[in-house]
Amino acid sequence: MNTPRSAIIATLLGLSITGVASAADIANSSRDEDLQKQIIQLRKELNELKSLMQREADGTLRVPSDMQVDRGIATPAVRDTGGDLNINTRKNLIIDGGKRVVITANDQLVLQSGRAAITMSKNGNISISGADIQVKGTSDVVIKGSKVNQN
Repeated sequence: MNTPRSAIIATLLGLSITGVASAADIANSSRDEDLQKQIIQLRKELNELKSLMQREADGTLRVPSDMQVDRGIATPAVRDTGGDLNINTRKNLIIDGGKRVVITANDQLVLQSGRAAITMSKNGNISISGADIQVKGTSDVVIKGSKVNQN
């Protein structure tokens, strides 16, 4: 007798093999439906992100100025903040522009690290503040101004 062991057990329990297979098919079908729903949701989110961001011909990724970019562990997340563009990272943020990097601010540009700061305002004022400020040059250091004050 070449009857499979599972068929014999199913017959003894009063089950049909087709009934057992149908229950498994239903469970698989339910899992497949859940996966399909997740795929549909992910596609919607991806299309939404694609509609917000544009890739330029040179490969630059452009995001609207009212978006926030947070760098997570694996990939950046983009969130609408209602007006500001914030770039946050837990480690290093490296901006590499090759030959030249230009940062333009309409009113004020501030470079800050802890209590040290360089502030540039649109009226031409530049403020350098910190605990110990050193100016070093391998050649002459020239300071020009209508009036140069020392302590």
